[in-house]
Amino acid sequence: QFEVEHRGFLGKFFIFFFYAPIYNLMAFLLEVTHYSLGWAIIIVTIIIRLVLLIPQHKMMVSQRKMQVIQPKIKEIQAKHKGDHQTLGVELMKLYKDEKVNPMGSCGLLLIQMPILIVIYQVIIGIQSESNTYYLYSYLSDYKMSSIDANFFGVDLFWIGWVNGLVLAVSIGLLQYLQVKLSMMYNKQNEVKKWVVLEKKKDASDYSEFMPDPEMLNKVMLYGMPVMIAFATYTFFAWVGLYWWIGTIFMIIQQLVVNKLLSK
Repeated sequence: QFEVEHRGFLGKFFIFFFYAPIYNLMAFLLEVTHYSLGWAIIIVTIIIRLVLLIPQHKMMVSQRKMQVIQPKIKEIQAKHKGDHQTLGVELMKLYKDEKVNPMGSCGLLLIQMPILIVIYQVIIGIQSESNTYYLYSYLSDYKMSSIDANFFGVDLFWIGWVNGLVLAVSIGLLQYLQVKLSMMYNKQNEVKKWVVLEKKKDASDYSEFMPDPEMLNKVMLYGMPVMIAFATYTFFAWVGLYWWIGTIFMIIQQLVVNKLLSK
């Protein structure tokens, strides 16, 4: 059964520019991989990571540079203690001189979120006959009934249990490694030796509500992998596969960035 409805401008815009192109890309990849959903997801993950390669690289470089210039930031904050206006100006000057964007990761997040939402919607409905309406003409031979969601013995539309647990634990470990690599600013010093702004007991120019940098590091290092692992367990197995491949790609990219900046 189908429900026919008239979409508004935003709905048509979303379908035309986001949903339909990604759906047809998935359909094309399914044809190429003999309708293996697992391999199609792996390929589309790599394609997305390649598209985001340059902005992701800039974000990683910016994050590493932010770690390196922490002593300079601390020095400026001590010098202009209590003068928030001058402090802000000097920090912006430092960021400009060092070519660092402290908000560099926000733009990438804004780019990735719509893509992830669309991919989720596409794969959730990948076996829905109503999607034939969005197929491009060159995919007229596409056979939706031939889609194989079994990937090396794992049902990609299964949630939790043993397969979900294995995926969750492995992705949690990979996320931990990726975050740890992103917090290392040279081969000898790891995140626990990262020089960060400290709130002194007798400081009067910082709010008592200012977060503890060491605690933030621990949240990123341990909390983030745990949250991703939990989310992996509660979502479909194909979501875990998507994150697994994406994280592997980011680890390789982080190693390259670390090696480039260590010089």
